[in-house]
Amino acid sequence: MAKVNAAVETGKVLDANPENRAISTYTGRVFDITNPETWDFTLDDIAPALANICRYAGHVDFYSVAEHSIRVATILNEWGHPPAVCLLGLLHDASEAYLLDIPRPWKPLVYIGDRTYYDVENDIQESLFKQFGIYDTYQANWDAVHEADMQAYREEASRRPRVSEFPDTVTTKHMARIFKQIAEGLLGSI
Repeated sequence: MAKVNAAVETGKVLDANPENRAISTYTGRVFDITNPETWDFTLDDIAPALANICRYAGHVDFYSVAEHSIRVATILNEWGHPPAVCLLGLLHDASEAYLLDIPRPWKPLVYIGDRTYYDVENDIQESLFKQFGIYDTYQANWDAVHEADMQAYREEASRRPRVSEFPDTVTTKHMARIFKQIAEGLLGSI
């Protein structure tokens, strides 16, 4: 860990040492995938990361995970769910800020150490939901979020390759701000 902290403090890029299982986040925090006790999630890291990640392995005109997540939260709101469930929808893919978006068919085939991508993704998601105070909401409402996610997917599939509903002038920085503003509004409502 000292090596990782030294790299962050000196501004050097984290090295490719196989012992190093950490990344530097958007705000400069260290995220060590092997040390869940140190995980500290912030919207200042999640929003820009998701805004910079393209869905569908890039096989669409740029469409970010952040925009997809906003659509899922919007669908849940349209269906009459309370703010906590809408926040759960907004954050349903937040682990991808740390793991990236991997196409669904490949997720069972990807391993991180001896664990599947799904297992690590689930650990990060549950930790994140606990930190944001929506773990109980997750336990009780994940089926609704999954259905909203599938609805968003169906809508996206019908518009490919131009999936985004925002004009091209909306940059990833704008998308990150929109995502963060929605998240903060929902957090303030629960």
